[in-house]
Amino acid sequence: MLEDALKHRSYLLGPMRLDELAEALTRPAEMAGYKLESGLDELVITELCGIGGGGDRRSYDPGALPLVSHVMEAVWQRRDGSRLTIEGYRAAGGVLGSVSATAETAWGELTDFQQAVGKQVLLGLVAVGGDTRDTRRRVSRAELLRQTVDAADTALDALARTRLVTLDADTAYLTHEIVLDAWPRLRSWIDEDRVGNLERQRLQSDATEWVEHRHDPSLLYRGARLTTMREHARRGALGTAAQEFLTASEAARQRAQRRSAARRAALVLLTIVSVVLAGFAFLQSRNASHQRDNAIFNSVLAEADRLETSDPSLSAQLDLVAGRLRPGDPEVRARLVNSEGMPLASALVGHHGYISGVAIRPDGRVLASAGSDRTVQLWDISDRRNPHPIGKALSEDGDQVDRLTFSPDGATLAVSDAKVGVVLWDVRDPGHPTRFGNPIIPSYGEVIKFSPDGKVLAASDKDNALEFWNIADPLDPRLIGDPVSIPGHEKYYMVALSADLRRAVIVGVNDIQLWELDASYEHATLSGTIEDFSSSVELSPDGTVLAVLAGESVDLWNLAIPDRPQRVAGQISDVQNTIGSPLVFSNDGHEFATVDSSGQIRMWDLPSSNDHWIPEPTQAPMGGARGTIESVAFSADGRTLAAAGQDGIIRLWSMPGAAAGQWPHGSIIGAYSNVIAVHCGQSNTEIWRIDSSHSARIIGRIDDGLRPDRRDSPDTVSRVVISPDMRTMAVFHYPSVVQLFDLSDPASTRYLTTIPVQEDFNVLRGAFSPDSAQLVLSGQLIGGGQNGDNGGIQVWNTADRGNPVPLSSRISTVGSGVSDVQFDPVNRYLAEAGDDGTVRIWDMHNPTAPIDVANIRTGQAENGIAVRFSNDGKTLIGTSVDDSLRIWDVTDPRKPGLIANPPVGARSPTRYLTVDSGNLFVSADESGEARLWNMSDPGHPAGVHHPIIGADTIRGGQITFHPDGRHLIGTGADGVVRTWDLDTAHEVVRICDITRGTLTPQVWRDQLPDLPYRPPCK
Repeated sequence: MLEDALKHRSYLLGPMRLDELAEALTRPAEMAGYKLESGLDELVITELCGIGGGGDRRSYDPGALPLVSHVMEAVWQRRDGSRLTIEGYRAAGGVLGSVSATAETAWGELTDFQQAVGKQVLLGLVAVGGDTRDTRRRVSRAELLRQTVDAADTALDALARTRLVTLDADTAYLTHEIVLDAWPRLRSWIDEDRVGNLERQRLQSDATEWVEHRHDPSLLYRGARLTTMREHARRGALGTAAQEFLTASEAARQRAQRRSAARRAALVLLTIVSVVLAGFAFLQSRNASHQRDNAIFNSVLAEADRLETSDPSLSAQLDLVAGRLRPGDPEVRARLVNSEGMPLASALVGHHGYISGVAIRPDGRVLASAGSDRTVQLWDISDRRNPHPIGKALSEDGDQVDRLTFSPDGATLAVSDAKVGVVLWDVRDPGHPTRFGNPIIPSYGEVIKFSPDGKVLAASDKDNALEFWNIADPLDPRLIGDPVSIPGHEKYYMVALSADLRRAVIVGVNDIQLWELDASYEHATLSGTIEDFSSSVELSPDGTVLAVLAGESVDLWNLAIPDRPQRVAGQISDVQNTIGSPLVFSNDGHEFATVDSSGQIRMWDLPSSNDHWIPEPTQAPMGGARGTIESVAFSADGRTLAAAGQDGIIRLWSMPGAAAGQWPHGSIIGAYSNVIAVHCGQSNTEIWRIDSSHSARIIGRIDDGLRPDRRDSPDTVSRVVISPDMRTMAVFHYPSVVQLFDLSDPASTRYLTTIPVQEDFNVLRGAFSPDSAQLVLSGQLIGGGQNGDNGGIQVWNTADRGNPVPLSSRISTVGSGVSDVQFDPVNRYLAEAGDDGTVRIWDMHNPTAPIDVANIRTGQAENGIAVRFSNDGKTLIGTSVDDSLRIWDVTDPRKPGLIANPPVGARSPTRYLTVDSGNLFVSADESGEARLWNMSDPGHPAGVHHPIIGADTIRGGQITFHPDGRHLIGTGADGVVRTWDLDTAHEVVRICDITRGTLTPQVWRDQLPDLPYRPPCK
């Protein structure tokens, strides 16, 4: 029957609805002859919902119902006759106040002893929160009544009668968590020893776990934890399990102490061992500290490397931070040397909003910027250590300044505003600029440009026409003729003008039109059309090269013949520009800059007349901007570039420092000491002496197409070899001509003679003997020989430099070709490297009959390898395409032994090796990356992981040491030969001078959160 009743006749009783709750408040009062004042029931329900249901006032916690009796009793006690009033409800303090009053009344009825026990009982019903809110908890009544049954039971009954505590058959708990906040006395008990309450709760939890794990001794408290918990236990009541747990912990401690006493005698005998162990612990601690410092150091370097191409200025600052963490570290040194070839930026902050235009005065001392805040600011940039604003910003009551430019003499600044027009400012005194007359209206300012003499200003207007204004008197500008209208274009997107204002390029909807303007600027003639769409165009200053941005690539057009524009074969791809992204030519027309959508700027060299020219970057990427770049401007000397845009910061980029005077342009194809041969183009090789890191002079020029012996041949110079005494130079012309030149005059180079090499023998490499008296030529037969007889060497006597004679016939070597040949600088042995991965060592003591004494396998070498002897002749270094070096001990050249095989970490196969006069050598790969190695211990060469010269800062060709041992010589990314200073003190000064304000406190927190703020530049 019971089963049937439960299954078919049971009814699930849920919480009362709000209308039922209202009736529960009013009906008992009415049955007793009382009446609730209108709104009292709603007030009680509203507060009850706020307590139990959150903030929506549409629901309540049924567990809070017992608290209603408190407040209704308190209201009844404050009744007005037979009316229960709102005033009485408020006087009682509402639900919260009545709970507090009821609790205090019940508390006052207890004796002092009952109150002492009751305090522990109540605290036992609370779960004190650490980082969370305090909550109630359900506790066994037996646990609560464990000490004094009568007193604890009385306290529980008194609180239960007030409905503040709910008693079940076996458990007790606070009726509602609101009691924790409503009763100040209970709240104060919790707060006065919150830590102790938390610890005692932790003790109770640990004791429970101990019981559950069958009194596992490993869970007992020990040491300081036991002492601390024992102190907290004295200040509060504990459960039986907790007390037993503490007792067991104390007993375990005493047993441990007894065992410790028994071991003391033995410990005396182990004192010496203890001292050793203590020392070991100290070393371990120091190692841990060292590991922590290493982790911080490595993280700083890793962040510097990550930012090296995207934000080189911040990267350089982080390199300085790493250098301070570990002074003299070779990895930091490599990065600082590499930064010598990288542009760095000063940040100028002053505009509110994005910046739409920048211009540099021709003297390079003043910069003007225009922002979306409708102001133009002048900046003093004469001292890169302290660029700063000049005077107050210029403002116009217009829409927004879009373009601005200085006149050629720097005295006038033209500012274009879409609403106001073009305003001319007298900036001869930049601290007190004044405006010339009224704006030139209705110029729109898509382009504004001064004529070379500064007397004419060109500007585009809103009617798709070009205006030319005579501003010889800037107070009275006059329009020259009618605006030059471009027929056939309902709308054009952008305009570009040459520096002399005689050529215009206009981008229309479907094509790009080339226009020629007459000297009076009154007539324009269509000279050519390019059927293409462009999102940005720019003309070189002389008007002969057009850069066209379309999609994600930049095309270059040769406009030397305007009616037949020729697209240059090379294309700059993956530019990722946006519409209108700047394309800017340097003032001398040698370089131009592109900007991609990520705010990164790249500089490229300009095409020659050869239509097959391929653009190459001339600087490392310039990044760091947050958002797009709106405007870019070069200084007149091309050494400074200003860029600004969306993030409202002007970045003033300083190009890598160039030495004073003329320096060679081109790739180094031969070098010895401070004499280098530079391939300057298709028909010219120059010989230079690098006297110091700041001084170079040309001492000779070899015209490839006018060789003294064969003037009809245009064959180019492929290699140059200089003798150790620096008196003779051998020049190799492809395929079979070797010339000798005299270098004995420090100021000039003189042709001596041509070595009569057989015409079917393609000379690939050559090397002078240590006494400069012999020249070994190595190469291969043109068309190949029989039985694999492709290669060979031949020795020539060059003691009489004007009349070299062969000392041996060609000695055949089996192989596909020769990639390098080098003499031991001390002994008369020769290393010849072949394309097949083999290095042959020849005994050259009898130059008329060289003897092949050893063959060495270097590993893979599909494209050849490079070899170099150390200066003492005891070590041979070789390269391979497997990204490693081979180092052999050749103390006995007949029995070479491999002693080291270090990885290089290069991007591409290593092609060049250069050894200095000491223990250093440099390896360089095909991309130009160079790494520095220390050979103090040849069996363990110390290499630097980071390139000392990065691929972004150098072009192909040889890298060599300057005789001072403190500089490397190579060709920079801009195609100019330069030096890299291995002493980084000057580069530290440069970084601080230019990027001092880069590492702000906020940037430091973002990049180096584990280090206190301490910028490296004071």
